[in-house]
Amino acid sequence: MQNSRLEILLKSLEESPHDAFSRYLMALELTKLNRHDEAIAQFEKLLNEHPAYVPTYYQFAQLYENLGQTAEAIRIYKLGLVAARNAGNFHTASEIQAALDGLE
Repeated sequence: MQNSRLEILLKSLEESPHDAFSRYLMALELTKLNRHDEAIAQFEKLLNEHPAYVPTYYQFAQLYENLGQTAEAIRIYKLGLVAARNAGNFHTASEIQAALDGLE
């Protein structure tokens, strides 16, 4: 049985399947529920459809890092660093760089 938050997010995505924020929240909720494969799929879809949605990269890399998949975490952090800089989001870029420095 799904939790009510997940049900709300599913309904939101059914109504607006290309909404970046709803998909991001779905990925975070699936991560919280330890449904990692599903969370990864949501993060991947988000990156493919909305590569400029900067918050995705940090959270996605964190998931890989927590799963012990360091190479994937580094790959996502590096993509996020480029996206954050391109968006002029230097605060997030510095957070991503710090996380990346901790892994490399």
